[in-house]
Amino acid sequence: TELEIVQMIVDGVAVAIARNKEIEEDSLKYPAFTDSHISLMRQNLTPEMFENMKHRHTASGVGLMAHIQSGVDVPSAEVGLTASENESYDTFKEIFDAVIEGYHGVSLSGADSVHVSNQDSSELERMENIDYNYVISSHLRSVRNVKGHQFPTSISSSGRLTLESALMDSLVSMKGEFSGTYQSLRDLGADEKQRLVNNGLLPSAPADNSPYGSAGVGRDWPDGRGVFSNGSSEFAVWINGNDHISVICQNQGGDISAVFEDWIGATNSIERCMVSSGMEFAMSDRLGYLTTCPSNVGTGLRASMVVRLPALGKKEPELHKLCAQCGLTARRVDGSEDHWELGNKATLGKTELEIVQMIVDGVAVAIARNKEIEEDSLKYPAFTDSHISLMRQNLTP
Repeated sequence: TELEIVQMIVDGVAVAIARNKEIEEDSLKYPAFTDSHISLMRQNLTPEMFENMKHRHTASGVGLMAHIQSGVDVPSAEVGLTASENESYDTFKEIFDAVIEGYHGVSLSGADSVHVSNQDSSELERMENIDYNYVISSHLRSVRNVKGHQFPTSISSSGRLTLESALMDSLVSMKGEFSGTYQSLRDLGADEKQRLVNNGLLPSAPADNSPYGSAGVGRDWPDGRGVFSNGSSEFAVWINGNDHISVICQNQGGDISAVFEDWIGATNSIERCMVSSGMEFAMSDRLGYLTTCPSNVGTGLRASMVVRLPALGKKEPELHKLCAQCGLTARRVDGSEDHWELGNKATLGKTELEIVQMIVDGVAVAIARNKEIEEDSLKYPAFTDSHISLMRQNLTP
């Protein structure tokens, strides 16, 4: 009967909704972490903290599980936490603050502001302490996101395309040495693509099994992504990669002061054009620039130098310990035996100037130690009476 039909709808809908809520509740259980899960998120997310936050959502509807997904899916992830938008840092403040403190070595308890800024490149010191025979290249990279737009982890396909168009219009309005053209990755010509590859300026999709890939950054790649370039090998802006904007300045050699000056000019020019277009960066008085990964908050700046360390590089534990003492990390350059990229770890609690100064001082220390090891290896061998070779008999000091 008509009554029975309507009653079936009432009963069926009730059953479907009840089952949906069961599935939702199951998905909100504390993750089944193992000993292999080592992220800062894993170390700080207690069951009690999880229970307190599991029903919260940002204004755009993104819940806790999406924010910690990278640390659940990728046990080896160092951070294991990503933001879906600038509001994430407030909605899930407990876990974000804990991870930020652990990564950057700062205290956020009761702090109104941890972010500090100083972009005066003229104050850079001790450049003369570096032996530039060992330096290959210098790099500054910074990331920014646009206020009012979801971050790459959660932005929709249409939202990404809309943001790409707005940023493209803003970037192409830049004048002077940073004026250039924008090309979407999908429309990138073979010659330009190869030029960008050769100069290390072509963005690539994050691997599915990487923290950024697990967090959803690579969805719909390469749609809505692109590169703004002035045609040089020393400057580019990536759009909608791991963050909305990535600014890259670099040069071959050790003139990191010049790279710093270029980066200051480029980022300030980009911000002025964005403001003129009615946009602004996502930022917090307390945490500085808000980024997809909390490892980049604050200045959002990654400074580095690629150096040749043929002797120290063979003593990796010593190299990593030395770098940690200088506030740096060391990464072997792909495909190279003795080229290492030394860069800053913390981006919050230190000014841009302090970060670049750390690179200068740390690189000088690493190169000096490398030369000490090289010199030690060139000392007259410690022969004993048991060494009887003709070489030993004839090789005088």
